[in-house]
Amino acid sequence: MLNVGRAQQRARQRHTPGPLTAPTVLLRANGAAQIDPGWQALIHPPCTVVPVGGDHVTMMAEAHAPALAAALRPFLVAAAG
Repeated sequence: MLNVGRAQQRARQRHTPGPLTAPTVLLRANGAAQIDPGWQALIHPPCTVVPVGGDHVTMMAEAHAPALAAALRPFLVAAAG
């Protein structure tokens, strides 16, 4: 298991992401740190950011899941055409 973790770490260190030309959405938890992960500059058109309740873990908990689903639904409908 330790070897797998090390291999994953090496892969992350060596990977250089390229640009993405596709509509994207980030469901950002209100309780999350407001940081720029750096990858947004690679996305065209710019990423749509939608605030949702909770934090990174609790945003999918029962209390926040209905609002999370409601926030995601219009993007899924649009993608389905």
